[in-house]
Amino acid sequence: MILKFPSNPDNSAPADLWTQKIKVQNSVNQLHLLHDEAFPSEAWDPNDCCMTLMITGSHENDRGYIVLADPDSGKKRFILIFGQEIHRSGRAEPRVWLSKYSALPDSSRAIYSALGQVRPQQSARIKFDKGVLELVAKVDRVLALDGDAEWRVHLQLEHYSMNGLIGKAKSFGHAGTKGGAEREKEKIFRSSTWKSVF
Repeated sequence: MILKFPSNPDNSAPADLWTQKIKVQNSVNQLHLLHDEAFPSEAWDPNDCCMTLMITGSHENDRGYIVLADPDSGKKRFILIFGQEIHRSGRAEPRVWLSKYSALPDSSRAIYSALGQVRPQQSARIKFDKGVLELVAKVDRVLALDGDAEWRVHLQLEHYSMNGLIGKAKSFGHAGTKGGAEREKEKIFRSSTWKSVF
């Protein structure tokens, strides 16, 4: 992210504020964004699937989340939380977390409460469908057309054990069982129902 003003993470003076745009790109057809549940609501633009946060330099305040629902699974909800981590150099790095609930917590504080127990990362994953599929969120910092840095969060589904099984299939192929390995790889990809637009 390119800071519009020099920032000291320990100083929350107004001169240190800048805005940060976070755009969500959801390629999971099964999940629908619940625009009314986005937090903070005043920062969410449902038309552009984008949130603009006022960044203060505090990892506790500079964050937001969106809620996604799977209509085929009743009340199950997936929450994508995005925040930032300030390095000593003053550079801010985007971070994401994923969580799953059978019913939404009553407050944003309850949703954020578990964040301190998880190491912030630029990608997150969580079980989506009986251990077969995982919901994966990856965040990148890109330069937008207007010259500002923008965070883009990509949501997609991946097979839970795709990498491991493909590795085993390749090792079987080297052992002279290429036909079986190819069939195993085809089975892996057929069992995955995700579509990616990237």
